[in-house]
Amino acid sequence: MIEVEEERTTQSKIVKTMEFNEQFVISNLHHLTHHRTGFKGAMLEPVDLERGCPLDNGRHDKRDTATLGTLGTLPVELIQTILLDLDLQSLTSLRRVNRRTRLTIDTLWQYNEIITYASNSLRAALSLNVGTSISCRQLHRELCSQECVTCSRFGAFLYLLTCSRVCYVCLVEDPRFLPLTPKHARIAFGLSSSETGKLPTAITLPGIYSHNSRVRRTRISLVDRTSSRLAGIRFHKSVEQMEEYVH
Repeated sequence: MIEVEEERTTQSKIVKTMEFNEQFVISNLHHLTHHRTGFKGAMLEPVDLERGCPLDNGRHDKRDTATLGTLGTLPVELIQTILLDLDLQSLTSLRRVNRRTRLTIDTLWQYNEIITYASNSLRAALSLNVGTSISCRQLHRELCSQECVTCSRFGAFLYLLTCSRVCYVCLVEDPRFLPLTPKHARIAFGLSSSETGKLPTAITLPGIYSHNSRVRRTRISLVDRTSSRLAGIRFHKSVEQMEEYVH
């Protein structure tokens, strides 16, 4: 009887300690976390992504008896490898062909994990028109990584122009993550229109992206700064010739 009472007393103390810790964390949440109110206006809202880019996952027509056609003659492993390296836009378009293609894509565990845990990353890539330069394998690899692409900090953000994990500090302070318009890229790195057309390009969505709550209704094209610089070096054969031309 004494042992039982002692055990109940110990359990009661543990429960009270857990309740105290939970109440302590909730009441001091603003001290334990960092609330970036000024940065919210620069982010794509999940509600807008879900409304503007609905996905067809989970909706199958059981009456559809179509096949994969010539693609179905290949081994399953080879088909899955092809689909993983396919860009997100083509992969999404392929889902619309018939029920068989949708079921085949759903066999990819990497694709299923993206849909289950980070579907808005796929929506953002498709909405910003960068889905043509990002493969399913690449997106899944970056979502499973932790570190920023430029430092050892935790990469809490996904820079979609190059599909890279980026930390908050690098995102707001490193000029490499400040995109350019194609016109500015041509001026800064001496590129032609055909060269900038080959760069990873995002088309912005209408929304509020400034601290003064100004609504941006016009969609503009943006290119990656680092990719633009590398293209300029290739185009002019060296950094010196590129800088001399720009000067």
